[in-house]
Amino acid sequence: MRAPPKLNACNACGSTSLIADVLAVDRGDGNSRRVMTVEKHKNPEALLLKGRQVSSVASIVCKSCGLIHYFATDPDALDV
Repeated sequence: MRAPPKLNACNACGSTSLIADVLAVDRGDGNSRRVMTVEKHKNPEALLLKGRQVSSVASIVCKSCGLIHYFATDPDALDV
């Protein structure tokens, strides 16, 4: 896994007041807690065994405007 990106200022408001290493959480059935993920398939046309490649998602939150900057924690895992 790569280190999170170095974000010096918010892309929306320019504030330098950022909260790093915030984990993006997805709530599933029965309000179960899961880490949010992104995925890509090697064979998207296949009916089965699509070759799913997955990375969890983390974020950096701007304290000034609330914008959330999402990023894949393991972008190399998505390289098809």
